[in-house]
Parts: sequence; structure tokens; C-alpha cells
Amino acid sequence: MGRLTDEQGFFAGEDQRAFCPFVRTVVNVCRAIGPRRLSGLYSRVEATMADKYRVTLQDSEFIVNENAGGTVGVYKTKQEAQQGMEDCQREDFMLDTARGLVEKAVEEHMRMHDIGRQAAHDWIREAAG
Repeated sequence: MGRLTDEQGFFAGEDQRAFCPFVRTVVNVCRAIGPRRLSGLYSRVEATMADKYRVTLQDSEFIVNENAGGTVGVYKTKQEAQQGMEDCQREDFMLDTARGLVEKAVEEHMRMHDIGRQAAHDWIREAAG
């Protein structure tokens, strides 16, 4: 596989070598799954996050609410509230993409080994530690 570089679109540089085993694993999974089956992974996630949070002003505080009804945080400034909302969106995106990758890995494991969904899921969970 060779050294990972910025031109290849992956982590590069001496200080990021710790990520290389993870990146190699993700790259190998993505190669096994194939780009066509991964194509909808990110667009589906991006579309669902745009309107999930909102900032409201209440008295002198800025409140970040999740549209499902829960308060995520209370901040003194609008900038802090905006940053808190962006942090929530970033964490949601990371969770959703991780779930999507696990789902694709389970599907590929099922196909490769001709096993059921639960067995494939159990193997993936076991491998993840």
C-alpha cells in the first residue's frame, strides 16, 4: 500500500503516524465495500443534520435546543452558543458516519462469509473490541 500522503486524501506526516493502522483498516474496508455502495453514506447524514438544533435567546442567555425537545446547553454569548451547536452537529455527524460504516461492514461481512446479519454484527463488534 505504501506511505499515505495528502495527495491520496488520507492522513500524512510524522505526528499522525498513530492513525495509520486505523486509516489502513478503513481504506481496506472501503475497498472491499466499493465506492458505489458507499456513495450515499455522507449525503444521507448531511441532509438530516441541517435543522436539528436551534439557538434561542432567553433573558440574557443563549440556549441551544435540539428540535426533539431537549436543551443541549446554555451559553453567555451567541458565539459560544453557535460553537456549542456546531460541536453537537460534528458529534452527530461522527456518530452517524460511524454507524453507516458499521452497517456497510456488517453487510460486506455477511456477503463475504455467507452468514446472517446478527452473526456478522457480532463478529464486527468483537473485532472492534
